Amino acid sequence: MKTLKQASVRIFIVATLFASTAALSEEAKPKPEVVQPKTEVAVPAKPMTDVLMQELRQQLSLNIKHEVNMALSHSVELIKDSLR
Repeated sequence: MKTLKQASVRIFIVATLFASTAALSEEAKPKPEVVQPKTEVAVPAKPMTDVLMQELRQQLSLNIKHEVNMALSHSVELIKDSLR
């Protein structure tokens, strides 16, 4: 009789845990909100000027030169270390 009572208490506890978890998950679900889509407004894009293009080309050229110089100096250091 004692084992039957313990088993029923354990089943009751487990069932309560599952029920409370299910209830909490129902509460945690966000309520769907209806969002009205906004109308899109066409904004004319400004064309890139020649000056801006020239500046971008110059920056790109300088960055490429810098990266090449760094790679070459690193290679030279590796070659020097291997020859020693």
